[in-house]
Amino acid sequence: MIRSAALLLLYTLVCLIVAEAVLRQTEVLEYPPAMSKGHPTRGYTLRPNFSGETTYGVPVRINALGFRSPEVTVPKPAGMRRAVILGDSVTFGAGVAEEDSFSRKLETALRLQLACPLEVVNAGISGYGTIEEADLFADEVQVLEPDVLLVY
Repeated sequence: MIRSAALLLLYTLVCLIVAEAVLRQTEVLEYPPAMSKGHPTRGYTLRPNFSGETTYGVPVRINALGFRSPEVTVPKPAGMRRAVILGDSVTFGAGVAEEDSFSRKLETALRLQLACPLEVVNAGISGYGTIEEADLFADEVQVLEPDVLLVY
């Protein structure tokens, strides 16, 4: 019985290793596996302080809080206005450099229009849906003290 279980486990591991190798060779995996880490309720989340690039050569940098966004001060500085955007790969900016993501474009446009310190935090994570986004908000985003929360 133990030998059968051990063989099954070994077979499963070999299959997973071969499957990942095939996916890497066919460039189906856009993001490097090191960019994410396991999470008990959401399955995975972004790895804080990750820096690398996608299969297609797009640079990806994750801040210390685990978001594809410039560093954020917690607690929020006095007088700062903060918008946080939750979402999936579109919010994350899949396929584009961080400065070309819509959260960075929105921040630039708002800074031109408003006469106050303002930052937009990109809390988008590819593959997330409403349930994961709600969990992310409850666990990690609320401490950012957003004045505005956008869900895309």
